[in-house]
Amino acid sequence: MPAKISARDISFFYDATPIARQVSFSVEEGRMLIIAGKSGSGKSTLLEICAGLVAPQQGQVFIDGHNLAEAGPKEMLDIRKRMGYVFQKHALVSNMTVYDNIALPLRYHLHLTEGEVQPRVMAMLELFGIRAVSAKRPEVLSVGQARCGSIARALIMDPDLLFLDEPTSGLDPVTTESLVGVLNEIRQRKHLTVLMVSHDVLTMQQLKAPVAVLENGRLIDSTEASGDGPAPKIVSYLKEAL
Repeated sequence: MPAKISARDISFFYDATPIARQVSFSVEEGRMLIIAGKSGSGKSTLLEICAGLVAPQQGQVFIDGHNLAEAGPKEMLDIRKRMGYVFQKHALVSNMTVYDNIALPLRYHLHLTEGEVQPRVMAMLELFGIRAVSAKRPEVLSVGQARCGSIARALIMDPDLLFLDEPTSGLDPVTTESLVGVLNEIRQRKHLTVLMVSHDVLTMQQLKAPVAVLENGRLIDSTEASGDGPAPKIVSYLKEAL
């Protein structure tokens, strides 16, 4: 199966601090890879590089075979329409309701009537269990509600590639389990490719996806991981390191 996203020899430094040193990996279409690491290890920066939000200092990122460094504005816009990105801090627009935040990509990118927008937004609200707060603004939401709203917004355009930055960070166990259940369902139903960063070992096990560890700018190989979750060797390492 072809790679949906590939990182080749990615290097990035903050001053003399290595975030990535010749990091390479790929994620096949319809699969998921979780990149784990300590706080401050550079996981979020690596995710931003892979999504084309930050340029690597060395190396290349390919999405569907397209080199992001060589993509023009129109090509990059087309690529971004097919991806969703969820920031660790939900990044919902503060002066918009939850409903309008989720509807925003549809209204901005597609020529849809409000009659066409509404059922798609309502379906997302129902899926993530946040219909009751659809008329509220982000500042009054719980962490879990805001996170669900941001993921719903990232998925509203029906992307085939999703980037997740610590999606369960700060959530209680019940909300985490519910959110993981929704993500697993969407991955299977939509054949969605997912690249996620996290430090939550339980979430990694529940998502049943391979895990690679970013440490000192190097990516510990995930080849021992199976489709049923991170390999025991990786789990043991994470529990000691994180």
